[in-house]
Amino acid sequence: MNKLFRKSSQLQNNAYAIAWALFILFACGAPSSTFEELQFKDILSQDKPIHAILFGTQAYLLIRVLKNRKPFAKMISYACLLSATYGVLIELLQKFYFTGRAYDYFDMLANTLGCLIVWIWFQRKLAIQN
Repeated sequence: MNKLFRKSSQLQNNAYAIAWALFILFACGAPSSTFEELQFKDILSQDKPIHAILFGTQAYLLIRVLKNRKPFAKMISYACLLSATYGVLIELLQKFYFTGRAYDYFDMLANTLGCLIVWIWFQRKLAIQN
C-alpha cells in the first residue's frame, strides 16, 4: 500500500481532497458564461472527459486521505462511492440550485465512470501487490 503513494502528511492529504472538492463545486456551480469569459471555452468543450477526470481525481485524493485505515480495499471502495455520490449531488445542485447551469444525466454517468476507473486501477494494484 505504501508504494502506491508518495510520502505526505495526513494534513496535506486532507487539504488536497478538500481543495479539490471546492474546486469541483466552483467549476460545476459557476454559470457556464463564466468559462466563456475566462476563455476556457475550447478546453471545456469536451465535457464528459472533464467530468470523469474531476471526479476520478477526487476519488484518488480521498483514497490518499484514507490510505492508513484498515481494510484498505474497503477504503478504496468507500472513497470511490463517496466521490461518485458527490458527483450526483453536484448534478442535483445544478438542477435545483445553481443558476445558469443545467442538470445532465450523462454528466452524472461520466462522474461515476471516473470514480470507477480509479477503483479498478487501485484494485488491480492491490492484486499485484498481494
